[in-house]
Amino acid sequence: MTQANTFDLVQKVAILNHELTNYLNTLIDFPGISANNYFYLMKLYQEPGITQSDFKALVQLNQSTVTRAVNALIKLGYIRQRPTKDRRSQKLFLTTSGQKVAEALIELLQRINQDLLSTTNVDARLMQIRLHLRQIQCR
Repeated sequence: MTQANTFDLVQKVAILNHELTNYLNTLIDFPGISANNYFYLMKLYQEPGITQSDFKALVQLNQSTVTRAVNALIKLGYIRQRPTKDRRSQKLFLTTSGQKVAEALIELLQRINQDLLSTTNVDARLMQIRLHLRQIQCR
């Protein structure tokens, strides 16, 4: 792969990431949930009872980012904390509301993944996402 092709591919991946973030934000219809924080609910759905420090390792973000996101999701009523034997850490769980949102997100993400995987050409997929976003914005 030439240097120009490498740059072109990296640029397309960055554009696709931006378009997918916008696409997700138009489809996610839960208060306070966006493409920037939905994965916290997904991780807790998959691994209930993990600690916040375990969470940091799972999502590969710095501790302050994780803390702010978790605190916001607690205030929104999607996550609850339970103390551990070591009082310095808390186990995290989804609330009933968080569980329902996570299950709805799983269905949504399965549809999106299926749609994305049905098109292998990045340029064609970008065009599809852009057209879909325009349709949503016209509603």
